[in-house]
Parts: sequence; C-alpha cells; structure tokens
Amino acid sequence: MEPSHLLAVQAVEELLEYEPDQLFAELEIRRRAILDDPLQAGSFAPAGTHRSVVSDSLDELREFGRRFFARVSRDAHALVCGKDPENSQVRQDLFKALTSRATFAAALSAALVAYAGLAPALAAVAATLVARLFVNNAHEVMCEMWTERLQNA
Repeated sequence: MEPSHLLAVQAVEELLEYEPDQLFAELEIRRRAILDDPLQAGSFAPAGTHRSVVSDSLDELREFGRRFFARVSRDAHALVCGKDPENSQVRQDLFKALTSRATFAAALSAALVAYAGLAPALAAVAATLVARLFVNNAHEVMCEMWTERLQNA
C-alpha cells in the first residue's frame, strides 16, 4: 500500500468508531478549522486544538455538517454509482475496496480528493459517513439506498 493510502486507512478506522451525528459535527469542525488554518486541509487526520475555538452548539455543528455532507454526497454518489465512462476505473477500484468499511472509506477518501477536489481532512470524514450510512454487502443495495437518501435530502 502507498503511504497516503495507509494514512487514509488509519484516519477512517478511527472515524468509523464515531456515530453519524458525531461525524456530521466533525465534518463542520474540520471545515471551520481549514478556514482558520488552511494547512489543516492536507491531512486525512488533522491534529490540533481547533475544537476549542468553535463557539456554536453541537446541534448547530451537526446541522451545518449535514448540509455540507449533502453537497459532497452528490459528488461521491456520482463517483461510486454514476454511469460516466470517464470514471469507470474509479468505480471498479472502489468496488474492489468493498472488502471492509475502512478499506472502502479510505479508497473513497482518495477518490474524493483526486476527482472532486475535496481536502483530505474533509474527504476522510465524508467517506466515513458514506461507509457508515450506505455500505452494505451488495453494491446495488448501497446505490439504491444512497439514491433514495439523495432524493430526500
């Protein structure tokens, strides 16, 4: 495995222990941390004390995170479930990574960075949310559930 892939796997393994509401809040916390310190964007697992500067309530952070995830989720959905022939190799690679939630989330993190231009710090959380909310054993079921959720978002 490449070093960057190993870093992504380590980051999402830790994030997979979070509940979805915690991940929504974490997504917004990291987004704000990047605004304050752009160097935070380059790591799948940014370090620092950025949480201490957040003044909004946890409920507000979760709501902002949900809304941001709804936008990112559309890009991720297009990569995983889309029909664009230009992304067919990415889809094949992501399906091969469905051996575990962590492996899939790490691969999706990398794809979101490379193809959607998302910062690694945000891609790790967004990909972990996708893995927590949508990954089942069958790709078709995952894409059907995800498509339904996108329509209701």
